[in-house]
Parts: sequence; C-alpha cells; structure tokens
Amino acid sequence: MFIRFHFLRDAATPLQALRGDGWQLRDEPGGAVLGTHPAVPHEAAARERLHRLGLLTSRGLLIRFDRSRRP
Repeated sequence: MFIRFHFLRDAATPLQALRGDGWQLRDEPGGAVLGTHPAVPHEAAARERLHRLGLLTSRGLLIRFDRSRRP
C-alpha cells in the first residue's frame, strides 16, 4: 500500500510526525511524497495511523491512497 502526500502548507511538522511513526518516505516529482509503512497492509490501517497522528483531516495535507503494489 502506497500513500501520496501533497503538502499544501509547511511540510516540516507532518514529515517529522510521519517519520517518527515509522513511515518510509521518498520525494516524487511535483512536490509529492510517497509513503509506505511496514505495519500498514491496507487503507483502513493507514487511515487509523494517520488519524492518530492528527494528519488524516489536516487542511494542509492532501492524501491519496494507492492500493497498487507499485509506486
């Protein structure tokens, strides 16, 4: 499961929270960040973790869930 994060505001705080929670992140073209987490096998688990971090409903972040196995 991959998640694409698009930061609409300052990315430093959300990136720090994601990395601290164990997300593996890499930059993509256009300013997006692709994220995966070893303990996140599906969208429901991803939503739960992002909600716990306070990022799921953040106005400064656009999240796109990608169920494909390829980045």
